[in-house]
Amino acid sequence: MLKNGRITEGTIIDSDTHSNGDEIVYYFYTIHGVDFESSDHLTEEQKQNPLKYAPGAKVSIRFDPKNHGNSVLD
Repeated sequence: MLKNGRITEGTIIDSDTHSNGDEIVYYFYTIHGVDFESSDHLTEEQKQNPLKYAPGAKVSIRFDPKNHGNSVLD
């Protein structure tokens, strides 16, 4: 997906930090009028910029053009 994925804008809707330090963000995005929700684990690098992944923040989402529900934070 990193090679062939398409990019769109999404919005962070929530985040959760697990006791082991893993942080998961939940986001939504719209493709051709269809809304999608998904989640992704933040990398150590992404964790260094918490405001970028705060609820309400706009983020780039990379999605699979053959399966729009398959996505990751870009």
